[in-house]
Amino acid sequence: MLKNSKIKNFYANHSRGFTLVEALVAITILIIGVIGPLQIAARGIGDGIFAANQIAANYLAQEAMELVVNKRYELARKYQYTELTGNFFQQDPGFQACLSGDSGTFCQVNPLTGDIDPNCTTGGQLTPNDSCKLRFNKANGNGLYELYDANSTNQIGTIFTRSIQMSEVSSEILKVTVTVTWFNKDIAKTLTLVEYLFSKG
Repeated sequence: MLKNSKIKNFYANHSRGFTLVEALVAITILIIGVIGPLQIAARGIGDGIFAANQIAANYLAQEAMELVVNKRYELARKYQYTELTGNFFQQDPGFQACLSGDSGTFCQVNPLTGDIDPNCTTGGQLTPNDSCKLRFNKANGNGLYELYDANSTNQIGTIFTRSIQMSEVSSEILKVTVTVTWFNKDIAKTLTLVEYLFSKG
């Protein structure tokens, strides 16, 4: 009888031990099963944000280039029957100011007016200043990014900086470079578009 009691106690003690091990294994599997999808979801959200920012940067670069090209056609129509000294780019204050600087001159284009704004460089430095940073006006409701306005109380900051550089390849060809920069997880990202504009036709 005593022997049977010891056998029962042995199995009872070991069955309790197996239950504890099984519980630990189950908890471990549960943790692995939960953490894996959470990590995948977090990475997916991060990749989605990066993709959205890259698409926005692409649209902002295209917008600036199209505004510069439109300005070129506006000048071409305006001076098509006029004898000019030099090309028609030199007749526009924005183009002229952008071209008169060295390779470190950064310009902007106003999306509301289409005018080229040369006030985007600090002391000829090779980096754009705060005026190149785009702002979003929450009051006007037009959905456009705007140039920095120190007097505006409705503008809120964005992560995007947009700058334009111009250089004369020849007396008839103008090289326009639009650069949009932003930060993704403290890593600087850059998108660049290049277009060549002719001063005739």
